[in-house]
Amino acid sequence: MIETFALMQQANGGNVSAQHELGYRYLVGRGLPADTQKAAEWILRSAERGMPLAQFNAAILYTHALGVPWNPFKAYAWFKKASEQTFASAEFFYGLQFLDGLVVQRDLARAYQLVSRAASAGHEQAKEVLADLRRRGIDTLSARDSRQQRSATDTTLGLVYLHFETVGDAGVSDSTLFHELQREMGNDAESSDHTPDSTSQSEELETLMKEASIGVPEAFTVLGRLHERGIGAYRDLIRAAMYYLRANRLESPRAPVLLYDLVHTDAFMRELTARSLAGDKDARYVWAALAAIEFDRLLGPAQALKLLEENVSANPPHAASLLELGVWYATGRNVQLDPDKAIALWRRASAAGLREADVRIAVAEVLLGRPDAANHVPVLQEEASKGSILAQTALGYCLENGIGFPMNKPGAVSSYMKAAQRGSLTAYNALKRMFDSLRPLDEEFIVD
Repeated sequence: MIETFALMQQANGGNVSAQHELGYRYLVGRGLPADTQKAAEWILRSAERGMPLAQFNAAILYTHALGVPWNPFKAYAWFKKASEQTFASAEFFYGLQFLDGLVVQRDLARAYQLVSRAASAGHEQAKEVLADLRRRGIDTLSARDSRQQRSATDTTLGLVYLHFETVGDAGVSDSTLFHELQREMGNDAESSDHTPDSTSQSEELETLMKEASIGVPEAFTVLGRLHERGIGAYRDLIRAAMYYLRANRLESPRAPVLLYDLVHTDAFMRELTARSLAGDKDARYVWAALAAIEFDRLLGPAQALKLLEENVSANPPHAASLLELGVWYATGRNVQLDPDKAIALWRRASAAGLREADVRIAVAEVLLGRPDAANHVPVLQEEASKGSILAQTALGYCLENGIGFPMNKPGAVSSYMKAAQRGSLTAYNALKRMFDSLRPLDEEFIVD
């Protein structure tokens, strides 16, 4: 008590270090009742007087809405101030601001410079990110070479990048697809030479099927490649396309290129035509789904709809077609908008074993603002923890809007970011909307 009283006296007397220490103690409840508002008050006092650690912690307060409203632009400003005093942690976090294009315009050369500086000062996380940047050739970038910067990001998926533009990717290797799946499922893909065809192929295929069923796009791209190449699974171009289409529905940034390369082959088109005419359900699903995304213009909307309806009316129904037709009714694509019909189709898909359908039902109930929307949040939490990209995005929406949780904008940003880093444009647009709602008019914060 005596020590705390003395600290308060020093802080009130203008001692910058004491002000920061007092704020920190309020923040963690050390010797004082935890009080984030008082913590923010004292830390900001110290930050405004130039203490770099206080400036860094002020940025953290605004990032996580601790005692202050969430504001990524104020966080950026404090990271910048602390960075200017060569505070390594601030240099690292300031550098990250130039990677995602949310607060300021993306500038990979500037990001590399700042992260490199922090790594040189011994910041461990900066060392890891710097190694990642170097693996992707970012160290060679010139700040003036915007074309090269765009090329580097357009062919990259990873921890600190948001990747959407895949047109022009010069092929995707088997190891890249497998490593991306391993990383998402929590394994150290970068250090592993293991590939899907090495051992226990049947067990691995079963595991992949379970992961894909949740709605993990990375699992679908791997399954597609296995069937396309006949690696550890029977070669089946139609099934490969079906998995790529499922991944595309989940906004996989890899799927469009993989799908494009596959369907623009004579062998694929011959097999698709023959099997569709023979009544093969997978083939009819693929043709209808290709028509829906305008990869195939031979079928009109009515013909594509007929193929899906035949599949869902079959006994047993084609599970992927139930899921796809539900998406059509949920979005009004090629059919009249009917969310209830979409949910009914997804319930049938769920009964057929597709866990992704449960997620889509939960998402629909939440987005429709149904009275029991909060009751579906546990499903989203569980499936998000297992890798469902839809659930990650929907959880962000729930946290942003206080559905099933107290409103939590930093939590929403975190959940949206997880999905956006995996390629979800829906999640990225949600992030943009949140950031744009607070965007200052300063030229520094203008982004494309």
